[in-house]
Amino acid sequence: MTCKQCGGIMAVDKERELFICPFCGTIEPFDSLSKDELQEMLDDALSGVRADTRQIKETLKGNQTDSSIKYALSLVFFSIAALIFIIFACYGFDSGSYMLGTVSLLQFACILFAIIFKVAGKSQNKPKLSIVSSILAGITLSLVIVWFIALMIETPSSKNRRDNKEPDPWPTIGMGSDLPEPEQTTKDVYNTDKYFHARLLDTDKSGFENYIKACKKAGYDIDPFYKDYKYVAYNENGDELELSFYYDSEVNVTLEKALEFTDFYWPRSGGLQDVPAPEADKINVESLSNSSVRLTVGTVTKDYFMKYIEELKEAGFTGNYDDNENQYYGEKGNYHVRITLKRGNLLYFDAYDLS
Repeated sequence: MTCKQCGGIMAVDKERELFICPFCGTIEPFDSLSKDELQEMLDDALSGVRADTRQIKETLKGNQTDSSIKYALSLVFFSIAALIFIIFACYGFDSGSYMLGTVSLLQFACILFAIIFKVAGKSQNKPKLSIVSSILAGITLSLVIVWFIALMIETPSSKNRRDNKEPDPWPTIGMGSDLPEPEQTTKDVYNTDKYFHARLLDTDKSGFENYIKACKKAGYDIDPFYKDYKYVAYNENGDELELSFYYDSEVNVTLEKALEFTDFYWPRSGGLQDVPAPEADKINVESLSNSSVRLTVGTVTKDYFMKYIEELKEAGFTGNYDDNENQYYGEKGNYHVRITLKRGNLLYFDAYDLS
């Protein structure tokens, strides 16, 4: 009720049934008001209560919306973190860095339980479970320091568990004995009288180039091909050497015995019945089945190689030619063929049926 003398809001004294103005001291008895005045005063009071109630509801609704958004974002963040930790755990154990793998696995377990407790706390309306989730997230975060330390620690001898073994000796017989022994650590040596393979570890681009020079001195300098991280050449016997530089840290060495050719004939199996027979004088069949074939024919020229590609197109093959690799890849239905010009006079066929 408003004071008629000063306009202030009057207080209510229920025991004495009086309205008292705290500002000017004016006193009005309850029965001094008419029914209309009382009704108006009641309506004003109820209107104020309704307005306050609406404001409170809107505030609560806004708080719930903000809370839901924060909850969803936290779950997304936790899920991404869990994925990162499990990836690093796999990397650590696979590379031989067991400290990194163990720490990452522990972080994954903590963040996984953090997600479980957070969801349970939200669905069951139990704040204590959400507190446990926050504690687990804090433990995960604190382990990041150990995680970075483990990440910086190198494995005993290399980045891969395979390299923790003793190095393989360089062969003194077989194909490998024809190559110069490298200064780098050798691994995965496979050596026969027709094929040799090895990995040279802990090297760089300079070491790769130095080994190329050593191989050239050993006679592997005929028809050389060198581009960026690959070197291919032959010796006077026709043996093929391929050196490839990988991961900025290792070299793959492959040496294959020169092919043994027979008089030319064109197989009519392995899908070759749909491939035009090339003009050649010799052939080496590496493998032949009902659905695939690998073979080499010679002697051909680069001009004939380009002409033969046109013959394939006329036979219905469509594909692409790579001049840098001297290679054509074509397909006709489910049948695919890849031909490569080697040493400028040999055509290598790799054909297969995908049906």
